Amino acid sequence: MKTIINIFLFTFIVSAIYTGIAQILPQIEGKPPPKVEFGANTSPEDLAVAGGDIFETNCTQCHSLSEPGRCPPLGNMGALAHSRARERGPGFTDVDYLVEALCKPSDYLVDGYGDIMPPQQRAMKPGQLQAVVAFLQTLGGDATLKGTDIEAFEKFGCGAVGGGGDGGGTAVATLKPVGSPEEAWAEFGCEGCHSLDTDEVKTGPTLKGIGGRMEKWEILDAIINPDATIADGFGAGMMEGAIAARDFYSRMSGKDYQAFVDWLSTK
Repeated sequence: MKTIINIFLFTFIVSAIYTGIAQILPQIEGKPPPKVEFGANTSPEDLAVAGGDIFETNCTQCHSLSEPGRCPPLGNMGALAHSRARERGPGFTDVDYLVEALCKPSDYLVDGYGDIMPPQQRAMKPGQLQAVVAFLQTLGGDATLKGTDIEAFEKFGCGAVGGGGDGGGTAVATLKPVGSPEEAWAEFGCEGCHSLDTDEVKTGPTLKGIGGRMEKWEILDAIINPDATIADGFGAGMMEGAIAARDFYSRMSGKDYQAFVDWLSTK
């Protein structure tokens, strides 16, 4: 009888911890990108300057302008966008290409790189997205996008709006249930950074055998505090920002965390 009571108490305490963590996780936020102040007369050049600041803050953890890293280098992206737009045919512009690549990055995977980039309309306000597009145009080309040019953003569902202030409101995504651990693994792009059943090292370390190396509480801590312990050879800041931008922390309930950790512990 005593054993049964101890098991019950342990299960209750663990469940309470998971639930409590789920309640506080929405407060976890990455560093916000700089605000973008523009009006109807803002030139593409001025917008590109603001976009450069945002790029430096938000994008350089993964993208370099010259050297391959976690993600492809973007030093010639403006020229590449023109080339890819011509391949798509009349009516498709370099701005269309850049906007779609930012807002639907999974459709633009480069060989040798994982699906780790979240849709950027979840991480930036519309005006900030416009500024980044203008900046990317200057990498091998000239900025042409103005603050009032919103057609491409509307076409690809990025929610950009023209006008003053910080570039308008934020596109709001409808949050859907997480589903099974396997579905969560795919939904949040975990497989883009981590191998699960092989020794392959991707952007992040392999998780093969994780259940034999770590206790459940350690796995949970690695998920909610990914920068607390960094594996040798890997940088800080990437995991939290990537999964937060996919709404991981706001969508996962205590029950979801428990199921996810239990599933990983069997690996």
